[in-house]
Amino acid sequence: MVGCAATEAVSKPRPETPRRRYYWAGLLLVPLLAWFGFNSWLQSQWFVGSNGSVVTIYRGVPQHLGPIDLATQIETSSLQLTSLDPISRAAVDRGIPVASINAAHATVAQLRASCVGEGCQSS
Repeated sequence: MVGCAATEAVSKPRPETPRRRYYWAGLLLVPLLAWFGFNSWLQSQWFVGSNGSVVTIYRGVPQHLGPIDLATQIETSSLQLTSLDPISRAAVDRGIPVASINAAHATVAQLRASCVGEGCQSS
């Protein structure tokens, strides 16, 4: 009989406690909330960068997370990178952070005003 009681105690599943449920809910909820917070922050970031040979406005940050690009192209101007001075060209290649799309338009206008040579036409 002693052997039977021991077998019954081992085979009974452990009842789920509220603490364990909170643990699993937290494991699922915390990364989900972190992703939504990060994505919300990412959508509020703007920069002026390059797309090939032209100046472009992006939403996001000029970085990659592995194979994931953290920026979305919003507008492409007609301003050619080759028409910018070397310092401005390097800044655009790195990405110029701005506060909003209006600030991005102002930055493109400033770059166009300092433009020299071909490729300075307005967009």
